[in-house]
Amino acid sequence: MRITHEQYEYFKERVAFWIKELQCGHLSWSTTLKTEAQEDSGQTSLACTNFNVVSRWAKIYLFEDWEDYPINLETLNSTAFHEVCEAGLLADVRIHAEDREFNQEQFDIEIHRVVRILEKVLAKEGIV
Repeated sequence: MRITHEQYEYFKERVAFWIKELQCGHLSWSTTLKTEAQEDSGQTSLACTNFNVVSRWAKIYLFEDWEDYPINLETLNSTAFHEVCEAGLLADVRIHAEDREFNQEQFDIEIHRVVRILEKVLAKEGIV
């Protein structure tokens, strides 16, 4: 299955929604539709994110060909959520995990930052 222009526009809207909801406005974001397939661990990826924490930018790529994976509002929204979480919420955690100077207390602070954001979003939705 291939992404239509309308589905791509919806995906971009959901990316913008999740950036706001997850308080990820500290990054400069862009979203691009890619026509080539992406292999990830032997599975075709639906999207991917590149980011640079130091320069504070993130770029989300939505792949045009989803093969047999269903394309609908739910899958587009969950894919947008996944990519924003990866770059906006968890990029700092990933970078700090690679830093030998980063200590356990600093790591705990970063984890709790993420948890507090998720708590606010889930409470707003009546989930927690």
